[in-house]
Amino acid sequence: MLLPFLNPWILLALPAVGIPVLIHLLNRHRATLVEWGAMELLRKMVVIRSRQIRLEDILLMILRCLIVLLIVLAAARLTTSCTPLVGRNSAGLVVAIDGSLSMTHRPGLKSRFEEAVERARTVIQTVEAGQPISIVLMGPEPRVLLRHTAYDPATLDGVLAKALPGNAALDLDANLIVLKDLLGELKAARRELHIITDGQVTNFARLSDKTKTILREIASSGAAAYLIPVPAANEENCTITDFRLVSGVLRAGALAQFQATVRNAGRSPQVVGDITLLVNGQAIDKRSIERLAAGQSASVRFTAMLAHAGINRFTVQINNDALTVDDKYHAVVVVKETMRVLCVDGDPMERTEARSAHWVKTALAPTSFDRTEIRPLVELIPWTQLGNANLLDFDTVVLVNVADFPPVQAVALRKYVEQGGALILMPGANLKPDLLNQRFLDAESSLLPAEVIGMAKDTDIQNTGVTLSVELNTNPIAAPLAALPHEVLAEARCYQYVRVRLGPDSRTVLRLANDAPLLVERKVGRGSVLLWTSSIDPRWSNLMLNPAFPILMQQSVTQLNRQAYEIPITIPRPILLPFPLIKTGVEIEIKNPDAQVSKIATKSRGVDVVLETAATEIPGYYELKTPGGNLPITVAVNPDPVECDVRILNTARLTEVLDGLSVHILESGADLTRAILEKRQGRELWIPLLLAVIGLLALEAMLARRFTKRA
Repeated sequence: MLLPFLNPWILLALPAVGIPVLIHLLNRHRATLVEWGAMELLRKMVVIRSRQIRLEDILLMILRCLIVLLIVLAAARLTTSCTPLVGRNSAGLVVAIDGSLSMTHRPGLKSRFEEAVERARTVIQTVEAGQPISIVLMGPEPRVLLRHTAYDPATLDGVLAKALPGNAALDLDANLIVLKDLLGELKAARRELHIITDGQVTNFARLSDKTKTILREIASSGAAAYLIPVPAANEENCTITDFRLVSGVLRAGALAQFQATVRNAGRSPQVVGDITLLVNGQAIDKRSIERLAAGQSASVRFTAMLAHAGINRFTVQINNDALTVDDKYHAVVVVKETMRVLCVDGDPMERTEARSAHWVKTALAPTSFDRTEIRPLVELIPWTQLGNANLLDFDTVVLVNVADFPPVQAVALRKYVEQGGALILMPGANLKPDLLNQRFLDAESSLLPAEVIGMAKDTDIQNTGVTLSVELNTNPIAAPLAALPHEVLAEARCYQYVRVRLGPDSRTVLRLANDAPLLVERKVGRGSVLLWTSSIDPRWSNLMLNPAFPILMQQSVTQLNRQAYEIPITIPRPILLPFPLIKTGVEIEIKNPDAQVSKIATKSRGVDVVLETAATEIPGYYELKTPGGNLPITVAVNPDPVECDVRILNTARLTEVLDGLSVHILESGADLTRAILEKRQGRELWIPLLLAVIGLLALEAMLARRFTKRA
């Protein structure tokens, strides 16, 4: 069966085959009239030989057409797979090596990646020197190490020696697109794609439709595709998937509780051993997990004294195992010298204790016999004094049942949040939805996470109330509610709430049991805005009497004050941070965990000024320093927990996954060289075609001379 031409565009010259025919037809009709008396004597001889002459002309025409046809086919480099390739070592190769995080797993003396590099050498050595090869290191994006380079052993060794795996996940779709293009550019009779990978469950258990389509297109193009799985002595690994603040105020001198999540990402039960919490490089707490079943996660709680104000580096680490990259989890926690909250009361009454704002103040700073306990400093003012307050003196501003503000105050609140402040909006009887939307949804002072539509009208809810929905809630503000007894949480009810229409950049923090949002959050610049849809007014809810309310308020003040750079980045995501006080084009110095320094200029994104780096590659702490000489901002970067699952598919399972995709699996334990050579076949026909052309030219010249002499 014929394979595609290597130079198919040459086939556009096929009409040239008709040139000899055209010349024959033109010569046939070309005649010269000569008046000659002896013509009658010659006519008898011409009539006798006319049939013979026509046959000779047609034979020469056919030979000339065939010569032109063979020249075109030779130039188009016709190939065939009917005949085994002479020598069986002439082929063009595209070799793709999996360089994702799971390939750094080292169950023995060699890592999976080192085993893959050895197999890549074996594959390439099956072709003779000078054959075209391409080498691609696969990861979140393909990295082409060699592109259509003539095979040279010395060059190959140098390239493979410098190839290193990354710390990111494998994007199979993105890599296959490039691999397909590289195959299409190869000029060889036999084109082969060799994918060398560990066959990680995460990537290969279920192939996407896009991956299947590309593999089918590769097969239909005539190229051969092979999957070479890398064996693993074991598939064991424990990883830290999460670290978060559970309770406490992030203020100097306070005690706070943190929780780390450890997961067994292997196939067998494991003894995790010690889990240590380090703050700024010093171990302050240690826990232990004796046994963890395969696929199981366990939560570990640490208690930390927040001794130093400013940026603190928290690191949770476990004992080193076969995959060391994920044995540490990095986090940044900003501890404030003081935590100040401004509570603005929009409904002054004679009885202070009856106001909603009073319940907010009590929830944030309850009266305690322990005077040494660190709590936020809450200042309560009427809404009429908001214009005189210096907002930058406070970490959080809570607006309770405030009906309206002058436009200048709305703009001031916007700037306050942009610079890193936290704003909490709580409605009440004074709520005027149209006025609130007008003040906070215009272009200059847009703050609301959602448009307030109006009061929800539900008679059943007004009579019996609706409970909170906290199941499966992982938001750090609402997640601690799950620790409350079910019967206590079930007593918290809302009887009235406002309907809202969420904005595109908002998220729901907590819902009611009827799926209506109760808390909605939005990031604005470096700060955050939290909108309540219900109130602390007894006509709206009974939350002020339930332990859920002080938990929500304290968590809100703590979490909303956390800056964007306190959220850990997952490799390979870039670092993307807002810098509202810096102009576009200002260069910010960045030092990665390997102490390599680079500079990146800020840029505009919509109405915001942001810094966006390239994709992160190294886990650890990145320092960002502005030209003003301020203290550097620290960002924590961690590997993707999904990629830390080092389980792989066996050959039988891979065969099921690749069924119908024309991808051949080469057994890891087999003789790889023999397996490749046995499957390799095909032959390029340009040399035989050119030899045939030379032979036909000689035959045509001999016949033409003979026919001419006879004539």
